[in-house]
Amino acid sequence: MRSHPPALLRVARMTRLVGSERRVRFAVRGSCGKKTADTLSRYGYLTCADIQNADPRFLARILGDAAAESIRNHSLGIDQSPFPSEEAEEKSVSREHTFAEDETDRETVRQTLLRLVEEVGFRFRRERRWARTGKLKLRDAAFNTITRQARFELPARDDITFRHLMLELFDKEWPPGRRRAVRLAGFGVTDITDSPEDPQPSLFGPSPLAEQMKKRERLAAALDALQNRKASPRHFAR
Repeated sequence: MRSHPPALLRVARMTRLVGSERRVRFAVRGSCGKKTADTLSRYGYLTCADIQNADPRFLARILGDAAAESIRNHSLGIDQSPFPSEEAEEKSVSREHTFAEDETDRETVRQTLLRLVEEVGFRFRRERRWARTGKLKLRDAAFNTITRQARFELPARDDITFRHLMLELFDKEWPPGRRRAVRLAGFGVTDITDSPEDPQPSLFGPSPLAEQMKKRERLAAALDALQNRKASPRHFAR
């Protein structure tokens, strides 16, 4: 363990001439991957102190649980392992919640999963990509884990489509009236592609389903923009 926080992030003030205008930009440099650095910089996190003072829940939302925990530990000087590189494509995006004790209330678990779906969608849409498959995960205190998955009708990236599939899987696994106890609940998407697909092209344009998906994507983009504004990113000199 280091006695002092490592120099994880350094701010480089860089200038360049564009015509007669001198523009100044800031670059985050350090041992984290470029995508992680870009994300942190976009939200105004430029130094170890910024990371230390950040809300861990918000870091997890924009980076994912593992990367957020790793980068915060590094900023505090309590972890010598290297940052996970994000240069390689993610194979899946998921979020989980562990209850403090066995949760037997079906509606509580259902609402928790709805929140996880929104968090998965928010993170997933950081890049231009679509998922073909959604997955539900339920685990009890004895670590008996049930995983269910299904494919979307079309590759998806919006919360509405994610939510519909999650609820379909959840209702089949835990129908109303059945008793069970859950310690962990999770939702994720996988089988990622970089473009949407319409399996039923026609001479009259995209299929009705494809058009509906586009409307859902536009709504998700608008909600993401609102969420980003609520995050109140820090303003720094340019």
